[in-house]
Amino acid sequence: MDIKPVQRKITKKIWVGDVPVGGGSPISVQSMTNTETLDVSATVNQINELEEAGADIVRVSVPSMEAAEAFKCIKEQSNIPLVSDIHFDYKIALQVIKYGVDCVRINPGNIGNEKKIKEVIAAASDLDVPIRIGVNAGSLEKDLQKKYGEPNADALVESAMRHVNILLDNNYDNFKLSIKSSDIFMAIESYEKISELIEQPLHLGITESGSLKTGTVKSSIGLGSLLMQGIGDTIRVSLASDPVDEVNVAWEMLKSLKIRSRGVKIVACPSCSRQNFQVIKTVNNLENNLSHLKEEVTLAVIGCYVNGPGESKVADVGVTGASPKHLIYLNGKPAYKVETNELENALIKEVTKIAEQKKKYNIKTMKDLKTIRGMPDLYDEDVERISIVEKTCFETFKSFNFQEFRTPIIENKSLFQRSVGESSDIIQKEVYEFEDRNGELLCLRPEGTAGLVRALITNGLMNDEIKKYFYLGPMFRYERPQKGRKRQFFQAGAELIGEESTKSDVEIILLAKTILEKLGIKYSLEINYLGKDESLNSYRAYLKYLQNFKEDLEDKVYSRLQRNQLEQLIQKTTKLIKF
Repeated sequence: MDIKPVQRKITKKIWVGDVPVGGGSPISVQSMTNTETLDVSATVNQINELEEAGADIVRVSVPSMEAAEAFKCIKEQSNIPLVSDIHFDYKIALQVIKYGVDCVRINPGNIGNEKKIKEVIAAASDLDVPIRIGVNAGSLEKDLQKKYGEPNADALVESAMRHVNILLDNNYDNFKLSIKSSDIFMAIESYEKISELIEQPLHLGITESGSLKTGTVKSSIGLGSLLMQGIGDTIRVSLASDPVDEVNVAWEMLKSLKIRSRGVKIVACPSCSRQNFQVIKTVNNLENNLSHLKEEVTLAVIGCYVNGPGESKVADVGVTGASPKHLIYLNGKPAYKVETNELENALIKEVTKIAEQKKKYNIKTMKDLKTIRGMPDLYDEDVERISIVEKTCFETFKSFNFQEFRTPIIENKSLFQRSVGESSDIIQKEVYEFEDRNGELLCLRPEGTAGLVRALITNGLMNDEIKKYFYLGPMFRYERPQKGRKRQFFQAGAELIGEESTKSDVEIILLAKTILEKLGIKYSLEINYLGKDESLNSYRAYLKYLQNFKEDLEDKVYSRLQRNQLEQLIQKTTKLIKF
């Protein structure tokens, strides 16, 4: 299933420690400690927990000079980039910059006058430390409150641009920006407007969003709306909860939008009376048992056959509830059945196995290893069967005095436009085409005749002599998936060129008959022939009859009737009329 990815706005790239922010870099996940910063041990432990949960960057509040001294110790014991959160006293910012902070967050509304901000800029510039300007509706400058009457998007943007210009006027562009509000609509409008005005990376957040439940909803709506527009380079979900919850919610948001992935993504039905096992209980147990995995794995847990097969086919591991046993899918294909009491252990085993493979071989997603649809891998019995067919065809062709000819699998598309016709289904919608570095339009060969004739001409082999050649190998057509026909398929073909009598037709039919009988395949022979006036007149009468019902014909039938009337001879559909 092809999903159009989010088209992100490309912003300037800055570095917070070793984490890139902006410039098309992965959207980083942030959180903030809620420990007493003076308690170094507790703060370091929480930072480690956040890192384990998937945080890329952690912010630490530094409200005093004593806290700045504690921050120095915290920084020395942490492996993850740390942002210091500074309010009111610009001297604290100067101190943590000396102590190796990875980014300084200041609030222009309360950090002091322009002179103090310039001192922070100078110190940050000397040590190449980025600054985050954090504008907040709750701490808007007094003159802007007076001007606008109350906080709104225009007031927040004016505040932000006021301080952006201070930084830029001081030749400092190593910064990112956030404009936060507890009001979703105000936050979205503010970010949309500022995104049009600057190229700096944006830190997204909904401030004071609430408890785990309400905050998750508010942040998902607000941040999700912006991310879907391509706005945002780093995010923090603010929750009145364990900071680890912030990280988990942020990752679920990014995973849902297919922006970033980490850990096991469980797709589960809400359950109903059709369920053949306890879906909710199973999902909760699976989440607890698989939460330690960091590798991206998709697990579909569906209680019945209504949506089970569909969801399982697009997951790394899936289960469709059934009775008496449940069907396990691996890489989109049915694998084996299990009893209810074996289900959880089976799913944990399969998910863990895939996660370990990804870790061992440095695989980002199993999708990278999946075969292209309609182009299967062949092994064991498949190879044995196709080898028998190849050998039978080869020996039979040789016994009829045909010689093998091998042509490339890639040809110029124009070759097939000339041979099978510009209006044919093959050219219209079934060719795998692409441009090479010189702009030449090429394609994977959809059939073998055109390539053989091209080869005979270009190699000077086309003359008055009768030519008998055969070819064996893969062909490619981007067809609608159908049973028994893949998009890459094996084709054996024989071409008898230069014999004008019907003897050549008889020989080719006899050749095909011999191969089919050797392989034990039942067949029927149907010949369409327009070589005589009687048959040609009958065909013309048939076409004229169809023209009388052109408004009622199936779209595919009518399309062929308009572009190439001979294609009615190969019409596969048995339904000509719409009703």
